Amino acid sequence: DPTLLLEKKDYEDIIVKPSLGEKYILVYMMENNRQMVRLVNKLSRALGLPVVQRRKDQIFENEIMRTYTSTPGEFIGLIEGAEYVVTNSFHGTVFSIIFGKPFISMIHSSTGARTIDLLESLGLESHLLYDAADFDFSMFFTKNKEEAGSKLKALRDNSLGFLRKHLVKK
Repeated sequence: DPTLLLEKKDYEDIIVKPSLGEKYILVYMMENNRQMVRLVNKLSRALGLPVVQRRKDQIFENEIMRTYTSTPGEFIGLIEGAEYVVTNSFHGTVFSIIFGKPFISMIHSSTGARTIDLLESLGLESHLLYDAADFDFSMFFTKNKEEAGSKLKALRDNSLGFLRKHLVKK
């Protein structure tokens, strides 16, 4: 995915920081998932953190913001500013990794394979949540950030090498 070809520093010029003034849980839910809604409501109550989410309608008990049509810079800014990210989106997962956010990825029913492949290739499968009943708070945290970072760099370097080899005229 092209979003993985860039590093955190490459995105910093387009970030639009949210003006919320408080900590929050970001929920990026591409596919409506009742288990995810129940889990986020429970987390919000337990952590005392409100929810920012990217859907049109109010879904969560303690929402402070809905942002269905944000720009790429606003989207990335919401991820960067979040205390925790709960997502079933591949790109929500990607940017959580790039920005080093505590996150969990519930699997999208039709596009989840990309997320699974990515997390497994980076050794981050502990962030995958198939059933909310299996949730454990430790799932939010990356056990070996350096190893995951090295694997991400290797994937990025391999992809960039492929592009250079096949797109640059000789």
